[in-house]
Amino acid sequence: MNRFISFGLATASAVLMIPPVQAQNTIDPDQHAIILNNVNVHPASIREARKTLDRIKVAALTLCGAPHGSSTYMRRAVMKSECFRDSLADAVRKIDDPLINRLHDRPY
Repeated sequence: MNRFISFGLATASAVLMIPPVQAQNTIDPDQHAIILNNVNVHPASIREARKTLDRIKVAALTLCGAPHGSSTYMRRAVMKSECFRDSLADAVRKIDDPLINRLHDRPY
């Protein structure tokens, strides 16, 4: 089985949906989503898990208002937001991989 899959990250209810086709059908008009392709949801090492978690964090930042190129202050503010925390937590919960869970549970 392939360890790499696509998944979606959505704001408002911050729901992770697999497969991405479902994300387009179940998101309300006031929600936004980002689909990440080729995400390693069952990493074999901490290094791979960190890469996966970092990709999810970047997607959550973009989704919650701090896209690539935003100032450091903007990114820090968004990282403290409920949108970011909920989006990240829901994605990690849905993936439910021990290595990713362990990294996510560590304090920043």
